[in-house]
Amino acid sequence: MKLQVTIGGYAGGMVTLYAIHDQSTDVITVGKVGEFNRARFKDSLVVANVDVDAWDSQFSDLSMQEAVSAWHKRYTTNRLMFSDQAQRANPLNAIQVLKIEERGRKYEINESATSAQIAAIAACWQADLSIKITQAQAFGDDLQTLLRGGMLSI
Repeated sequence: MKLQVTIGGYAGGMVTLYAIHDQSTDVITVGKVGEFNRARFKDSLVVANVDVDAWDSQFSDLSMQEAVSAWHKRYTTNRLMFSDQAQRANPLNAIQVLKIEERGRKYEINESATSAQIAAIAACWQADLSIKITQAQAFGDDLQTLLRGGMLSI
Protein backbone atom coordinates (compact mmCIF):
# COMPACT_ATOMS: atom_id res chain seq x y z
CA MET A 1 0.00 0.00 0.00
CA LYS A 2 1.32 3.44 -0.92
CA LEU A 3 1.15 6.04 1.84
CA GLN A 4 1.19 9.79 1.35
CA VAL A 5 1.45 11.51 4.72
CA THR A 6 1.12 15.30 4.90
CA ILE A 7 1.94 16.89 8.25
CA GLY A 8 2.26 20.48 9.43
CA GLY A 9 2.48 22.34 12.71
CA TYR A 10 5.92 21.13 13.75
CA ALA A 11 9.47 22.35 13.17
CA GLY A 12 10.52 22.62 9.55
CA GLY A 13 7.08 23.55 8.18
CA MET A 14 4.63 21.38 6.27
CA VAL A 15 5.91 18.31 4.45
CA THR A 16 4.60 15.35 2.51
CA LEU A 17 6.18 11.95 3.11
CA TYR A 18 5.87 9.10 0.62
CA ALA A 19 6.16 5.51 1.85
CA ILE A 20 5.18 1.96 1.01
CA HIS A 21 3.72 -0.45 3.55
CA ASP A 22 3.97 -4.16 2.77
CA GLN A 23 1.16 -5.69 4.83
CA SER A 24 2.47 -9.24 4.36
CA THR A 25 5.72 -8.39 6.19
CA ASP A 26 4.53 -5.26 8.01
CA VAL A 27 7.57 -3.37 6.72
CA ILE A 28 7.32 0.33 5.96
CA THR A 29 9.83 1.86 3.56
CA VAL A 30 9.97 5.65 3.57
CA GLY A 31 11.13 6.69 0.13
CA LYS A 32 10.94 10.45 0.06
CA VAL A 33 10.08 13.54 2.06
CA GLY A 34 9.16 16.56 0.00
CA GLU A 35 7.48 19.91 0.16
CA PHE A 36 3.83 20.15 1.11
CA ASN A 37 1.65 18.57 -1.59
CA ARG A 38 -2.08 19.18 -1.41
CA ALA A 39 -2.95 16.81 -4.29
CA ARG A 40 -3.19 13.02 -4.02
CA PHE A 41 -0.33 11.02 -5.50
CA LYS A 42 -1.53 8.20 -7.75
CA ASP A 43 -3.03 5.22 -5.85
CA SER A 44 -1.92 6.49 -2.43
CA LEU A 45 -3.74 6.35 0.86
CA VAL A 46 -3.60 9.94 2.13
CA VAL A 47 -3.01 10.66 5.83
CA ALA A 48 -2.96 14.28 6.95
CA ASN A 49 -3.23 16.60 9.90
CA VAL A 50 -3.73 19.64 7.65
CA ASP A 51 -6.17 20.62 4.94
CA VAL A 52 -5.55 18.67 1.73
CA ASP A 53 -7.77 18.07 -1.30
CA ALA A 54 -8.82 14.60 -0.19
CA TRP A 55 -7.66 12.53 2.73
CA ASP A 56 -8.45 8.98 3.78
CA SER A 57 -7.27 9.20 7.37
CA GLN A 58 -6.89 12.19 9.64
CA PHE A 59 -3.98 12.16 12.06
CA SER A 60 -4.13 14.24 15.23
CA ASP A 61 -2.20 14.73 18.44
CA LEU A 62 -4.84 12.56 20.13
CA SER A 63 -3.37 9.59 18.24
CA MET A 64 0.24 10.42 19.12
CA GLN A 65 0.82 7.85 21.92
CA GLU A 66 -0.66 5.08 19.78
CA ALA A 67 1.37 6.28 16.80
CA VAL A 68 4.63 6.34 18.72
CA SER A 69 3.93 2.82 20.02
CA ALA A 70 3.40 1.72 16.40
CA TRP A 71 6.70 3.38 15.46
CA HIS A 72 8.53 1.79 18.42
CA LYS A 73 7.25 -1.69 17.49
CA ARG A 74 8.65 -1.32 13.98
CA TYR A 75 11.86 0.37 15.06
CA THR A 76 12.78 -2.38 17.52
CA THR A 77 12.07 -5.13 14.97
CA ASN A 78 13.76 -3.46 11.98
CA ARG A 79 10.49 -3.06 10.08
CA LEU A 80 10.91 0.64 9.31
CA MET A 81 13.37 1.61 6.61
CA PHE A 82 14.40 5.04 5.32
CA SER A 83 15.94 5.73 1.93
CA ASP A 84 18.95 8.05 1.81
CA GLN A 85 16.63 10.87 0.64
CA ALA A 86 14.29 10.34 3.61
CA GLN A 87 16.77 10.03 6.51
CA ARG A 88 15.67 13.38 7.94
CA ALA A 89 12.28 11.80 8.70
CA ASN A 90 13.76 9.24 11.10
CA PRO A 91 12.16 10.18 14.45
CA LEU A 92 14.64 8.33 16.66
CA ASN A 93 16.12 11.49 18.19
CA ALA A 94 12.71 13.15 18.59
CA ILE A 95 11.16 10.54 20.90
CA GLN A 96 11.96 9.65 24.47
CA VAL A 97 10.31 7.33 26.95
CA LEU A 98 8.64 9.44 29.61
CA LYS A 99 7.65 6.56 31.90
CA ILE A 100 6.74 2.91 31.88
CA GLU A 101 3.34 1.94 33.26
CA GLU A 102 1.35 -1.29 33.54
CA ARG A 103 -0.33 -0.56 30.21
CA GLY A 104 2.92 0.18 28.43
CA ARG A 105 5.33 2.98 27.77
CA LYS A 106 4.41 6.63 27.70
CA TYR A 107 6.39 8.66 25.21
CA GLU A 108 7.25 12.29 24.87
CA ILE A 109 7.90 14.06 21.60
CA ASN A 110 10.69 16.64 21.79
CA GLU A 111 9.74 20.24 21.04
CA SER A 112 12.29 20.17 18.24
CA ALA A 113 10.50 17.33 16.41
CA THR A 114 10.03 18.12 12.73
CA SER A 115 6.96 17.61 10.59
CA ALA A 116 8.93 15.01 8.63
CA GLN A 117 9.57 13.00 11.80
CA ILE A 118 5.92 13.23 12.84
CA ALA A 119 4.94 12.12 9.31
CA ALA A 120 7.03 8.95 9.75
CA ILE A 121 5.30 8.28 13.07
CA ALA A 122 1.90 8.89 11.45
CA ALA A 123 2.79 6.42 8.67
CA CYS A 124 3.36 3.73 11.32
CA TRP A 125 0.04 4.60 12.96
CA GLN A 126 -1.77 4.31 9.62
CA ALA A 127 -0.10 0.98 8.86
CA ASP A 128 -1.39 -0.44 12.16
CA LEU A 129 -4.84 0.96 11.46
CA SER A 130 -4.88 -0.56 7.97
CA ILE A 131 -3.90 -3.96 9.33
CA LYS A 132 -6.74 -3.79 11.88
CA ILE A 133 -9.20 -2.88 9.13
CA THR A 134 -8.00 -5.76 6.95
CA GLN A 135 -8.33 -8.18 9.87
CA ALA A 136 -11.85 -6.93 10.64
CA GLN A 137 -12.86 -7.35 7.00
CA ALA A 138 -11.50 -10.92 6.96
CA PHE A 139 -13.42 -11.68 10.16
CA GLY A 140 -16.59 -10.30 8.55
CA ASP A 141 -16.05 -12.48 5.49
CA ASP A 142 -15.57 -15.55 7.69
CA LEU A 143 -18.70 -14.70 9.66
CA GLN A 144 -20.70 -14.39 6.44
CA THR A 145 -19.43 -17.81 5.35
CA LEU A 146 -20.56 -19.34 8.64
CA LEU A 147 -23.95 -17.61 8.55
CA ARG A 148 -24.56 -19.02 5.08
CA GLY A 149 -23.88 -22.54 6.35
CA GLY A 150 -20.33 -22.74 5.06
CA MET A 151 -17.33 -24.16 6.81
CA LEU A 152 -13.99 -22.66 7.74
CA SER A 153 -10.67 -24.39 8.06
CA ILE A 154 -8.49 -23.66 11.02
